[in-house]
Order: sequence, then structure tokens, then C-alpha cells
Amino acid sequence: MGSSSQKRKIDEIYSSDEEGSDISESEMEDYEEKVYQNLKNGKFTVKLSDLKFRCPFCLGKKKQDYEYKHLVPHAKGAARYLEKDCAPIREDPMEEEVEEGKTVVDVVGSSTVVVEEEKFVCPWKGVVANTEREFKNGRYIAPSGNRIKEQLVKFNPIRVHSSWDSHGSIGKSIVEFTNDLSGFRDAMTFESVYNSFGRGKRHYREDQFGLGGMYGWVAREDDYYSDCVLGKNLRKSDLKSMNDVQAEYVRKNEQLVTNLVHLIDEKNDNLERVKLELNETSYSLKNLAERVELQKQ
Repeated sequence: MGSSSQKRKIDEIYSSDEEGSDISESEMEDYEEKVYQNLKNGKFTVKLSDLKFRCPFCLGKKKQDYEYKHLVPHAKGAARYLEKDCAPIREDPMEEEVEEGKTVVDVVGSSTVVVEEEKFVCPWKGVVANTEREFKNGRYIAPSGNRIKEQLVKFNPIRVHSSWDSHGSIGKSIVEFTNDLSGFRDAMTFESVYNSFGRGKRHYREDQFGLGGMYGWVAREDDYYSDCVLGKNLRKSDLKSMNDVQAEYVRKNEQLVTNLVHLIDEKNDNLERVKLELNETSYSLKNLAERVELQKQ
């Protein structure tokens, strides 16, 4: 695609602004190379002030100041648009894929701005809130974990723990799923179904009087650090991103392969040793048979 077409694509991205690019078509290739080298070397100035930032993909725009909360989705969208419609075709497009859920912006003369990816409580756990309870003998009583588990049976939970404090049940329980990819799928299905019926975390927070029935969602970082009995119980587990989980699976698989290789090597060594002993025994028996034949003559 030529410089003229690239420039039109770039202008389309920012067509909501009245001003076009300040860069002429003849300067486009030189500017692209300069921007690429600056980004590659981490020298691209992004921070304009404490509140304003410059989009690293905004080629020569006169208006380049964005608040940070608007900068990240804008820059990611612009980068993906340019990559799809302006960049030359690569042999492996996956090499250029932006890491999902995490954006890093390097700022010269300032600290690095990082948007962390989502983290989950691991092994996978869900939360059910606003469970039915009643006040009896000075304490709140709620259904047992086994009874709640029966209600969630289609999501394949392995157990449910009700949360209690000095006043009895707090109306929340922790749902445990298997510690593998199947468990993660079950947990996300559990959350998706509750969301689809208006019973997700957001809906729970909006239900100030607890009139909406039981709510459910997958336990994440905010639940993990919550200042209540539920958070205390969740902190008995780990907090991991999907990259952390993937890296752990890779490490375990590599360790498994290494162990199997060592086991095979050990078995091969044992086999060679048995073969050697068998040969020595056969040789001794052959000599013995020859001596017996000589004595008979």
C-alpha cells in the first residue's frame, strides 16, 4: 500500500477531529522510520503533563493531548487499525498480537505507566452472595455449602464453603472449581449465566436492599483483597493472571518431560547393565560347558 493510501487511512482514524495530519505524503516513510526507531528504543515522549498524554500512534496530529483513561483504548485501537489496514503482511501475524489485558507505555523522564492484566483467585473460585438466611437464636443461619452446591451442580463445583463471622452467616459463600482449564471454563460459564440473568457482581452492588436473590461471579483481585471474612478466606489461595497460569502449566509440562527423559535414561542404563550381565553369564556358561566336554574325552 502506498504512502497516499496510508495517509488516508491515518486520517480516517482521527476523522472525528477537524484537523488532519501535518505530515506531507513525501515525508511519510521517513516519519514512519523515525517513529518506529523511537518506539523501539523506548525514547518516544508520551507524557505531556501530569494529566495529559500523547498518543504514540498519532502521526503528526496537531491535537495530541489525551487524559490517561482515554489514551489507552485510543492508542490500542489505533495501533490495531494501522496494523490491520496499513502495515505489510507478516509471515506470522501472531507475533505482533497485543498482549490481551496488559498495556505498557514507556515515559521518558517519568515512571512507566502500566495497566495490569486481570487477576483471578487460583485455584479457580467463584462467589455466591445474598444467599437466603434467617435470624435464629441470636445468629444468622444460612443453607449449608452442600445445599448450595446442589443448586450449582450444572457448573461442576467440587465444594462450597459458607462464610461466617461472629454474628453467623454473612450471606456469601466460596465456590471451588477444579484446578485446570476445565475448571476455568466451568467458573466462567457460572459467571456468564448469572450475568445473563442480571445476577452478576455489578448487579449485586446495585442491589442495595438485597432483594434480587442469589448473585454469582468469579473471584478476582478486588474480592481477594476485600476487608471481610470472604476476602480473608480467599487469601488462603493464590492470585494469578492468565499469563501466570499459562507459564505455570508450561513449567509443569517441561518438568514432566524432563522427568520422563531422566526416567527413560535410567531405564536404558538398567537395560544395558542387564544385557552386560547376561553376556557375562552366557560367556561363563559356554566356558564351563567346554571344560566339561574336555573332561569327558
